[in-house]
Amino acid sequence: FGKYQELIRIFMDKEGFEKVPLLGPSSENDYLDIDTSGKSGFYEKLKIQTILFKGVKAADLLEDIVLRFRPYAQNREEVNELKKQRLQELMKIVGNGAKTKEIVNWGKETVELFSNLDHKKERFPIVLYIGEIYMRQHDPYTDNVIEKLEKQSLEIVRAPISEWLD
Repeated sequence: FGKYQELIRIFMDKEGFEKVPLLGPSSENDYLDIDTSGKSGFYEKLKIQTILFKGVKAADLLEDIVLRFRPYAQNREEVNELKKQRLQELMKIVGNGAKTKEIVNWGKETVELFSNLDHKKERFPIVLYIGEIYMRQHDPYTDNVIEKLEKQSLEIVRAPISEWLD
């Protein structure tokens, strides 16, 4: 990822993680520079790409669900905790090969779980949140602007991570 990878490498080295590899795929070669632990065949890389892409798409879905429900929640912390739980479940699915049926079932179950939380029935004005990917996806860098806007009775739609890969 250009300069980002260089800066992350410096940070990781300073923190004692010199031996931890960084995954820095590039669109210049269709993201085929993913390290496959010695397995360098095209189909092996394609399989890993597919698994990773499904994981990113599903994580985008989770983010969309959270942003759809959290502004209306009676207990915002309950939403954030459920997000953590569902992300853990998604990580297991991706770790086991990201089978489409499992991801679809995970998505349906996730929507149902969030729908069952106590929330307001009204709808708030919608704000589209776009911009540089690293800034918009790392809430602390923006002083948690999304949660501040939600507290002002606004619903946020954030551009997905996968738009960068599409």
